[in-house]
Amino acid sequence: AAYLREILSSYGVLKYAYHRESAFEPSKITKVGQIEVTDHVPLIMAQLVRILECDLQGGLIDVKTRNSVQYCINLLVIDIIPLFNALDLAMERIRETIGSMDPDDAEKLAAFYGKFAKLPDKILTLLKQVSFDRDASPPVTNFDKATIKEFKTKVEGVLQKLKTDDCHPDTVKALAEVAKHEYDSVVSNTQKISMDEVDATQHKKDAPQEMPKETPKEPEKAPATVSHNLLDDLFDTPAVPTSAATLAAGPAPAAASNEEWDPFGSPSAPSGGAAANTVPAKPFNPFEDDPTPAPAT
Repeated sequence: AAYLREILSSYGVLKYAYHRESAFEPSKITKVGQIEVTDHVPLIMAQLVRILECDLQGGLIDVKTRNSVQYCINLLVIDIIPLFNALDLAMERIRETIGSMDPDDAEKLAAFYGKFAKLPDKILTLLKQVSFDRDASPPVTNFDKATIKEFKTKVEGVLQKLKTDDCHPDTVKALAEVAKHEYDSVVSNTQKISMDEVDATQHKKDAPQEMPKETPKEPEKAPATVSHNLLDDLFDTPAVPTSAATLAAGPAPAAASNEEWDPFGSPSAPSGGAAANTVPAKPFNPFEDDPTPAPAT
């Protein structure tokens, strides 16, 4: 009953049944990411542990229950085969990548690896209870002498591999400690850099601040004085006096002139008389006037 509850609990989390995998396709544990491996390993191992905790030896003694109990043992062995294969593949991935994992994950998986190293002996003990009697054999193709013998050889090989230096649990534990040490070193260096930056910033704040130098202001230039007699300035003529006495005396008399301005540009004539008002002769037009002089009369 405990194993069935564990199956349902694991399936509710993983949405996948590792105990129903077959040898005809790769295990899902080889397809998931490293983070998912961290989540799947504990649940796969929990199912294996529940199977190995089942104590059915007492049921084999009673003749009435012997066949049914033996049938249950054979069913449990059928589930153990895919679970152990998936867990072994997961342990291979852990050995290869544990040195670069997050320290918390590395420490947790190293502990699971140590538990995994204890499973082969218990599985070999359970395999000794397998029976191929017709009354106790499940009607499935993956339960025969060849399959069980092949699986037993695999478990024995894993057990021998776990005793080597590269795959020993102590080696994996040491790799997990290396991952933790490297992580602590990175964190320490990061904190040191951060503290150095804080100290530098604080030192910069505590240092006496230099007062900004004031730039001397240029003296303001006096505004240019605009002449009130601009025409006089341009033609270099003396300015018209604007004193109060001059204004009171009235305009100055015009200077006497013997010539008067002629709008037609003719030579000036003496003022007064008919000559002053004589209109100048019409200029000769070669297109309208006859150049031949008129005969005298």
